[in-house]
Amino acid sequence: MHFRRIACWLLGAWFIGSIAVSRITSSNFAAVDRVLDSPVPEVHLIAISRSRPVARSLLRYMAVDLNRGYFTEWQRLQLLLGAGIVVVLLADSRKRGLIVLALSAMVLVAFQHFWVTPEILFIEQARTFPSQNGPPVSEYGLGRMQLLYNAVEAAKLLLVLALSALLIKMQGKEYRSKKRRPTEPGTLDPMQAAGAELLNESAARD
Repeated sequence: MHFRRIACWLLGAWFIGSIAVSRITSSNFAAVDRVLDSPVPEVHLIAISRSRPVARSLLRYMAVDLNRGYFTEWQRLQLLLGAGIVVVLLADSRKRGLIVLALSAMVLVAFQHFWVTPEILFIEQARTFPSQNGPPVSEYGLGRMQLLYNAVEAAKLLLVLALSALLIKMQGKEYRSKKRRPTEPGTLDPMQAAGAELLNESAARD
């Protein structure tokens, strides 16, 4: 029972962390234009002196660099969370299907970490400071990679939610079965035992 609760806590942290990091990283890019359009006079002086496209490229590069750190650290933590969930499920002797779901989510995270995320960040960086000698960065390629990342992220979150729902359902079934479990032959529950004792005392007095 305690192992299952630990697994549910880890899955909850996994789901909430994924939503939070996705929100933070997407808002970093939106912050570039928001900063440049802010009413702070110093910002306008910098943008005018360096030209707005240059200032925007610098801020966008900073956003890409921040997102690289967020993605890298969070994806490593997700792998640790997944490994912890697998260990807890093995210790609790859960069904093999639950462990397969946790491992599948870890595989998706590894795919994001080692291929999809580095590719997106590379394209974003090349788009921010395009090389004079290299080929132009394709907007279609960036959009395709972002679509792939979102699809993998959605699949991972569905696996996490499915695993959480199955664990909660199993815990509910066990709780209900314990409440309906019949008393062993020849034994009385506490209320029956108390009633029988009162009857015996009454009969003895009579």
